[in-house]
Amino acid sequence: MKVNQLVGITIGAAIGLCLLGSEDAFTQPQQPFSASRFLDLHDKQSPPISVFLVADPLMPVPGRKTESGPNIPLPQDHFDVTSVGPVEPIPKIALQGLSLASTGTDLVIRGLSFTPEGKVRYFVLNLSRQTAAPPFVVDLLYNGQRRDTVKHNGLPPLSQQRVESSLANPGGCAVAQLQAIADTQQTVTETNEANNAEVTSQVPPCPDLVVHIETEETDTLHYRAKIKVTNKGTRAAGRPFIVLLRETSGPAGYILVPPADKRIDDLQAGASTSFHYGGNHLKTSAVGYHAIVDRFDDIKESDETNNNVQKTLP
Repeated sequence: MKVNQLVGITIGAAIGLCLLGSEDAFTQPQQPFSASRFLDLHDKQSPPISVFLVADPLMPVPGRKTESGPNIPLPQDHFDVTSVGPVEPIPKIALQGLSLASTGTDLVIRGLSFTPEGKVRYFVLNLSRQTAAPPFVVDLLYNGQRRDTVKHNGLPPLSQQRVESSLANPGGCAVAQLQAIADTQQTVTETNEANNAEVTSQVPPCPDLVVHIETEETDTLHYRAKIKVTNKGTRAAGRPFIVLLRETSGPAGYILVPPADKRIDDLQAGASTSFHYGGNHLKTSAVGYHAIVDRFDDIKESDETNNNVQKTLP
């Protein structure tokens, strides 16, 4: 019994030390923002371009299906995430034409748009020479519905912070209205509360998958079917999808090849991938083929009418 108690005490002490170490790692205070440091950086730095004035064009919120329907695993970077960038001085060129608050603080939103990956991006700026505190939130709306709320831990004078949100885009390929509203809980006292929001309407980038059935010559007497899948859209598919393949007809006495599913893990905008289906056939033999790309509708596309093709080869 004493040995068991001693072991228990030893293990308990070890766990306690680990927890203490972990707590230290999680409770280390962040370096406080220095207003003078950011003002100094702003006065000394003059980047040649304004990063937040570039408008980019959506990643649909991923559904889950497999080759038989549900549960195709998604790559880690396609899960819903909100990425909050570092706090940076506003470039001088970006301040041209903007009015700075003479007293107090002033939060504004700039650069609201879709990214090429389909996330919603914005920049929040503090257009004043005073720190915007305490922490505040920015609400992101998609067609009038709130989709994400992002917390900012205050902003030093003349600084900005970039955010990209997947949650703010529920999916779809039609024109959408985006809205970002800073300090919706009104925790920061500002000299101008009327300029906290930005609204824009944009068409989100979307994939457009098409499939073609082509003849590939294997020798002077034979051919085989080549299947080519192309993404004609403006965004990567972003997740796996399935192509259904089957033979529909053949010469007398020919036994049709069983239908098959071909999984494609992803396809970038403008990219193509090819593969073969079935065996070799005499060029004098006609064989019919049928292909359906994205058979389970895993991918939201700008054109859903071009996913199905039938063709007789050669």
